[in-house]
Amino acid sequence: MIKELDQNEEFVALQEILADAEDVLDLRAAKQEEHDSPTVSLAEVKSSLAID
Repeated sequence: MIKELDQNEEFVALQEILADAEDVLDLRAAKQEEHDSPTVSLAEVKSSLAID
């Protein structure tokens, strides 16, 4: 059975949801800003660092 949240638990849950939403917006903004930036593949990074 789903337990009812007290006011404090509800507030904390809402804060977490809001923080997650802000993270999504930040990620979308960063992706848009970096849209035209050059990329490096994992294979290229491994090669440049001499990692097998």
